Amino acid sequence: MPPLTKALLAASALLISLSIVFLAGAPLPTTPEPAHPRKASAPSASEPEAVPEKIAEPVIQPVSVTPSHLINIFEKEPDLRPPFDFTRLQQPQFPEKNCVITAYGAVGDGKSLNTQAFAAAIRDCVAQGGGTVEVPAGKWVTGAIRLESDINLRLDKDAVVIFSKNPKDYLPTAFSRYEGVEYNGFSPFIYATHAKNVAITGPGKLDGQGKLWWPKNDMDATYALYDMGTKGVPAAERVFDKESLMLRPSFIQFENSESILLEDFTVLNSPMWTVHPLYSSDILMRNIHVDTLGLNTDGIAIDSSRNVVIENSTVRSGDDAIVIKAGRDLDGQRVNRPSENIVIRNCTVLDGHGGLSLGSETSGSIRNVFAYGNTIRKATFGARIKSSVGRGGVVENIWISGLTAYRTNSECIQITTDYDPPRTPNDTAEPTFRNLHFDNIRCTRSSGSIIIKGLSDNPISDVSFKNVTIASRSAASISSAYDITFSDSVINNRDKETTYQLSDTRNVTFSGQDCSRMGKNCVEKNRENR
Repeated sequence: MPPLTKALLAASALLISLSIVFLAGAPLPTTPEPAHPRKASAPSASEPEAVPEKIAEPVIQPVSVTPSHLINIFEKEPDLRPPFDFTRLQQPQFPEKNCVITAYGAVGDGKSLNTQAFAAAIRDCVAQGGGTVEVPAGKWVTGAIRLESDINLRLDKDAVVIFSKNPKDYLPTAFSRYEGVEYNGFSPFIYATHAKNVAITGPGKLDGQGKLWWPKNDMDATYALYDMGTKGVPAAERVFDKESLMLRPSFIQFENSESILLEDFTVLNSPMWTVHPLYSSDILMRNIHVDTLGLNTDGIAIDSSRNVVIENSTVRSGDDAIVIKAGRDLDGQRVNRPSENIVIRNCTVLDGHGGLSLGSETSGSIRNVFAYGNTIRKATFGARIKSSVGRGGVVENIWISGLTAYRTNSECIQITTDYDPPRTPNDTAEPTFRNLHFDNIRCTRSSGSIIIKGLSDNPISDVSFKNVTIASRSAASISSAYDITFSDSVINNRDKETTYQLSDTRNVTFSGQDCSRMGKNCVEKNRENR
């Protein structure tokens, strides 16, 4: 055999030997473990049985963010869909871990301050990968509570969290918005920023002791902030951390957060806006109860947030009960973040200024709202869409259906872009309202019926009313608007013969109207009606 051939055969034999040795050892790093281990062959009689190597227990690392899951928000109503693309909502899931606040020194005697105990429980729960911070039965006094990702704050039955009346318990400051203008001030009572997968669940209660805060309404501070927004002072420099110049904080606020659940708890006595998601998304509010009658205590205030469902909840409020907002004036236009994709269903307003409201903070625009099956027991206004010159923004694609209002002290439905005069000459942006739809509305006792009031150089457009029945003391008034339709609707005007007063309108149409039920003059036209 030639020497070269011998060398090649020797090299091949060496490679085969090495392969056998390698295959007998550890598997290739890139080869996955088999799904099911192979059954080992029995050792031969001549070989001693191998002693199995002891395998160390795996080390479980903390999970930083628990995966959320998508839910079908119309699962129980498969034939119902909103008139825009929004059917699924991202919702949180939490590990089984429970961190009970008493294990961290909390005392539920209604006197002891438990701010540090809440913070320690949240911190420890986060360190263990997230879970539930449990508040057992008792009266738990605390300052600001700051939630983190993967935390469910659960309020057990007969648990009442009472928030301190000392403003210093809400420092350090937190970033927020006050009536649509960004600032830094006293922390919201429950606050989360840049969090994901976070919840507050019941059936316990949160008490803000709002009566102690309502007298602190400082209009000097409010106008100082408005001026800062108009002048473009950076938001980081708009600091209100002194009691001598105070802006009341919101009660519950999630800022720049996502995958949020609020369920089965009661909120009492808010200092300012009550449930206030800001710049957040994928929010489910289910079976919550808001009862707060103080100054500016809007019940549920959606602020430049998206993908929101509010359902089966009750609100009694000193201001608008359920309201959607999107920033104010030049500061809101600078931020330019809309509120969009919002479903409000099967809720009850017990009392409020506006029952269902949009605005007046519209600077970032509001769109894609579907409200159905809601009830208003008592309010100043039933459904209200409002803005002003200076706000700007577009309000569009709004559907309100199946609303019953038993008592409204002003209009059953008000739509206006002339809500407030502009504060400064710089406030020139005009809001645009279009594509607004109302159907199956019933107002049984209302002082006013319907007002549509646009701007002469920017009229309200594309508004429809179908199957609307209102018992009122005044006619419907429509001005600076076009493409308005009424079908199969009845306004029982008790005090005047005229049912519809039109001014500066065009293309206002009526069908299915029975004038014999509504007075001698169904429609009274003034200038420039076509």
